[in-house]
Amino acid sequence: MKSHLSHILPWELLVKNYYVNNSDCLILPVCKCNKMHIIKKSNEIKIQNRKYIKDEQLCRDVNCNEIGEKKFYKNENKIKFVMNSSLDNNLSNISKYDRALNVKNFLKIYSETLNTFANDYLQKLLNIKKNKKFKLNDNYKKENIEEYLINKIKEYYVLDKDTECKYKKENCNSPRIHKQRLDTYGSVSQYEFVYALISSDNDDNDNDIIYLLDEIDKFKKDSNTGLSIYDVVSESGTQCYGRYANHIMEIMNTFYIKVNTIIASGNFCDKKVWEKLNRMSICLSGDFHDFVPKWLHEHFYMDKLNTNFLDYIRTENLNELLKKIFKYNYVWLALHKYANDKRIKSMGYSIFLNITDFNYYYEDLQKNNENGCNEFIQSDYDDFDNDGLDY
Repeated sequence: MKSHLSHILPWELLVKNYYVNNSDCLILPVCKCNKMHIIKKSNEIKIQNRKYIKDEQLCRDVNCNEIGEKKFYKNENKIKFVMNSSLDNNLSNISKYDRALNVKNFLKIYSETLNTFANDYLQKLLNIKKNKKFKLNDNYKKENIEEYLINKIKEYYVLDKDTECKYKKENCNSPRIHKQRLDTYGSVSQYEFVYALISSDNDDNDNDIIYLLDEIDKFKKDSNTGLSIYDVVSESGTQCYGRYANHIMEIMNTFYIKVNTIIASGNFCDKKVWEKLNRMSICLSGDFHDFVPKWLHEHFYMDKLNTNFLDYIRTENLNELLKKIFKYNYVWLALHKYANDKRIKSMGYSIFLNITDFNYYYEDLQKNNENGCNEFIQSDYDDFDNDGLDY
């Protein structure tokens, strides 16, 4: 099994962040020349009688700027891969500064790749829309659209046509929440139909997104009609979710990154590696959800949730799930590009790259005057210009 887009995305950079050395070590300051910065007497005492520390590893130049701390091990070869429950791996055998650079360099390529896919997909849809022979089918007509969207929402929550849960009560991860959604055709969110259409993977998916583009066009002409992407991404929950769009994107992207990193490390079949992921919630909960509900039923054994990840993931189609999550990202991004609503940029974050565990790294990069991290904590709108898109 290969990590998703392994020929493009440098997963090996993230793998490096999860190697742990259990041998004895010293934690010492390091400077720009990547050596131990031995200026203080306390550090000089630490390295005395440490035969494994060589003179060429030391820097005593008082003018050499320190960039942080690093672990220096007695046995550099005694390492193993450990997936931490957090993406900020404090147990790593490399410094936080080096981990931050790995994250920064990975996210740079990830962002470029995501934008390329989004641009290509949006251009494909615009070409379809330009075709004079193209016309959305009857499902999207004014008299039929409400019923069509309701059925899409039922499909999103794995409900049958009679609004009954397809799964036995004891195997349904949250019957109470399903009952709540039976009553309202969804969660508290007003925009469930958007999430349902974006995650749709049937033959009508392109038509579903073109319908959303048409709704965005209506809003551009009259802000009292159509669909405002800004309103969708700014919608907030009543519990601990913050913005709904940001919440589900962060949970799924964290899952996407962790699983791909494990696959790239070559430790996919080692349950000890997966155990740390068991603390991560991907279940329906509260007034929204952590994962596309129908994907939970399609790609996980619902009666085994909250056990070891490797036991309840349907590994035979895991690659398909990783592709779906990535497509979910670039379809969202394509909608953002088309809406071109500058209000989203003023929100000061990106729903595509704002992963909480990664945020701890940015401060460390900025503290050491490392350029190029702001674009990942602000907004993808730097790339949201419409240059090169043929409308």
